[in-house]
Amino acid sequence: MLTDPGKADAGLAARRSFLLALAVALLLGLAPVFSHSLWTPDEPTGAGIGRAMAESGDWIVPRLNGKPFLEKPPLYWWSLAGSLRLLGMSDVAARVPSALCAVLTLLAVWVAGVRLGGPREGLLGVCVLATTVLFIQNATRVTVDPALMLFVALAHLGFVLWIEGRSPGERWGAVALIALAVPLAFLCKGIVAVGLGAGPPVLYLLATRRGRAVRELLPLAAVAIPVFALLVVPWAMALWREAGWEGVRVCLISNTVGRMVHTEETHVFGHSEPFWFYLLIGPPMLLPWTLALPAMARSGRCRLGQPGGEGHRLLIATAGLGLLLLSVPATKREVYLLPLLPAFALCAAGWLDGVGKRGETMSRDRRTLLALGIFAVVIPLLLGAAGLWLAWAPRVPKGAVPVRNSVPVAVLAGFGIAALILGGALAAGLIRRWRSGPSVRWAVAALILVTLGLETGAEALVDPVKRSDDLTAAIAAHFPGKDRVPAYLPPVVSNEAIFGIIGFKLGRLTRALTTPEDVEAWLAGHPGAPILIRMEQFWRLPPGLRQRLRFVYDERGRKAAPFGIAVETPAPDMQNYR
Repeated sequence: MLTDPGKADAGLAARRSFLLALAVALLLGLAPVFSHSLWTPDEPTGAGIGRAMAESGDWIVPRLNGKPFLEKPPLYWWSLAGSLRLLGMSDVAARVPSALCAVLTLLAVWVAGVRLGGPREGLLGVCVLATTVLFIQNATRVTVDPALMLFVALAHLGFVLWIEGRSPGERWGAVALIALAVPLAFLCKGIVAVGLGAGPPVLYLLATRRGRAVRELLPLAAVAIPVFALLVVPWAMALWREAGWEGVRVCLISNTVGRMVHTEETHVFGHSEPFWFYLLIGPPMLLPWTLALPAMARSGRCRLGQPGGEGHRLLIATAGLGLLLLSVPATKREVYLLPLLPAFALCAAGWLDGVGKRGETMSRDRRTLLALGIFAVVIPLLLGAAGLWLAWAPRVPKGAVPVRNSVPVAVLAGFGIAALILGGALAAGLIRRWRSGPSVRWAVAALILVTLGLETGAEALVDPVKRSDDLTAAIAAHFPGKDRVPAYLPPVVSNEAIFGIIGFKLGRLTRALTTPEDVEAWLAGHPGAPILIRMEQFWRLPPGLRQRLRFVYDERGRKAAPFGIAVETPAPDMQNYR
């Protein structure tokens, strides 16, 4: 039986593309898991909640420092608690759920790219997403956002398959994917998941297909609404039974309304920013692919009649409308853009895949590839220079002092030299390609190398400044037993991170002393006992009380957010307070 050579070649290209995409996904998706410990402010909080759930067996009400933590539904906490039970209480185990979500998101992008433009576009989509600053910073953190990114990406993939469907079976498969992804995203982060997963694609369809869109969306709604109710309602009823109406109100109403508009509860969630916040923070978070935006806008990839053009237009609208929807709430953070990143990456991949396909590379594309190559060269050169400067400069700015004090000079110098070697090698390659401009393959490969260096060497270098292992070891030594750890933690700053650190690393609760009077009462009732103090708040204590405290453990000058452990002494040494 003869085999069609064209189909055989297409199958080989698809397999090769998948294997390369899987390699990139595993390499860049798993490297951060092992490069550094849990970093404040968010990761210790998530890990502490996960350990509390794993040890208590209460799968309905997440808890932090013994109190309900109902800002978000529990799906991510379930996966985190399961990982900790299976793999043990370690930083790596805490990161496994997010890392798996990152890898699966990259593979979902590959599937969407293959469907829109073929195996090459799928592979390019994976490379774009994996090398974007926002993804590098957040995709494997111990937070709900990587899980939300995965399910929103699957919902968007469903809409791409639905709008580009080649058969009724494929369209119904897309409907099933959307119907499952949206409620699972909701169980990660609430109503925002529905807004980002289904809102932008539906708005695009209503705007472009109008009355026809309503008729086409009715079968989707007929499947999706019952599935949503089937997955979400049992948990909501269980929450009502365990935490009452107040728990449901906080999780599903206050956490939505309080973020959308300024209310009395908005300050609880923090991060209040103006409407235009994402227009300022978006460009640096999308680097290096921000540099490609002009070329992407002028490419013909999304014109009518182009293969995959309708799907690309859907994704462009999804990213744009999603950004607009995120700008409405009062609370904003750069990490909230993460669920929209796969759609953006596919748009960039569509442009990359079209470079050179129409003959000679356009001048604007050549300039853009050159800019991406320069970015890949400059980053390691800057990091290398910074490493050598920190190692050998006689004085450094105040903000760099913890790095200088925590990282050995040999490590700083070694990192600097390695980064300069990488930057020099990339610069030599770019110079050879300067006249014609770097190829897509060269630019993408250079960015992957730089990303791997950031996720391993750079993050490992900063880790001594941000890790909490030294603090928790000191707490275990000075506060033996399993009682609550007394800590001066004024409510003017968020204390979730320290609650999470102590809960995850030591399995203990924290007794928060919020006023100087609380500290005085504790010292009076526990003569000679130590107390944990957030150092930035130490100077809020009255002078007389400060002079009676002597630090037996002090992180000032070594950590980004230093703590100390102090004991009361009748004859203070004033040099400890300067």
